[in-house]
Amino acid sequence: MRPVSVFANGPDSEIERLRAELRGPWRQATRAVMVLLSLHELPPAQIAGLLECRPGTARRWIARFSQEGLAGPGRGRCRGSAGT
Repeated sequence: MRPVSVFANGPDSEIERLRAELRGPWRQATRAVMVLLSLHELPPAQIAGLLECRPGTARRWIARFSQEGLAGPGRGRCRGSAGT
C-alpha cells in the first residue's frame, strides 16, 4: 500500500520564500534530504525534480556523502571568493 500524499496549499509568496530558503540558509538541509531520498532508492533525476535542482547537483552531493560522510556535504567554496 502506498502512503497517503499530502499537498501544501499556501500563497505563492510563501511558496517562493520557502524555495529561496532552501537555496539559502537551509541549503544543508536540502543536501541532507538528497542523501536520505537516495537511501530510499530514488534516482538522482527524481530527487532533483522534487527539490528543484539539477540532477548533477543531486549526484554530486550523494557521491560526496558516500565518499566522505558528513564531512563531505558540509564543505564547499564560499560564494564570492575569487579563485580560492
